[in-house]
Amino acid sequence: MAIYDWMIGIGLTFGLALFLMFIVRTDVKGFFPLATFISVFMVYAGLYDSWVLVLLLIIDVVVIFIEIKGSLRGGGGI
Repeated sequence: MAIYDWMIGIGLTFGLALFLMFIVRTDVKGFFPLATFISVFMVYAGLYDSWVLVLLLIIDVVVIFIEIKGSLRGGGGI
């Protein structure tokens, strides 16, 4: 796998996630699920390895955990 494929995949993932984030009008917390959704297609296309998808899934779980923990305390979350 060439480094150029990896750079194009990461660029497309974050670029499309930012674009969809502004279309959907969500905040930064909505960026990571969108990036995870797009990275599924980038892994399927072979632009980068599946460890990037696993890393984004871990980030999603951490963000959800922080959001739930903040809402249980009565705070606003992140």
